[in-house]
Amino acid sequence: IRIYSPLVAHHLSTANEYLRYESGMDPKIREIAIMNAAWEMNAPYEWTAHEETGQEVGVPQETIDIIKYNKPIPDTLGEQEAAVILLAREILRDDHHVSSETYAKVHKIFGTKRLLEIVALMGGYTATAMVLHTFDQQLPPGKPSLLPERK
Repeated sequence: IRIYSPLVAHHLSTANEYLRYESGMDPKIREIAIMNAAWEMNAPYEWTAHEETGQEVGVPQETIDIIKYNKPIPDTLGEQEAAVILLAREILRDDHHVSSETYAKVHKIFGTKRLLEIVALMGGYTATAMVLHTFDQQLPPGKPSLLPERK
């Protein structure tokens, strides 16, 4: 879709390439952040691709299901994984603000640079979902959505 604006495609692709592959972000954290953006934007195309990628990089199905089915974050979930899910739920829902408590927690875990990269990654995938929705991008024929329908 972005080929219709080559300059936009170039700049967004460059940022995405850095955030996904060159920033040194843990692939599991990367995919958890992306899946949260896809879930919050109710984006089946994006979700389906990244649930599969999440599985490939070792995100446990239990963690995927916490996001996929909007389950409470269990105390047994890893500290980084839980922090990204909590951050995403706060910044992408309701008033779109992160509480001071959550900010302090995620900042302590990730530091300023990595926290900014995680938020930028979620923002990029939120923007991607907006493009996919606007242009009604569908999954390939015969490819089922892995994102449950919202009730």
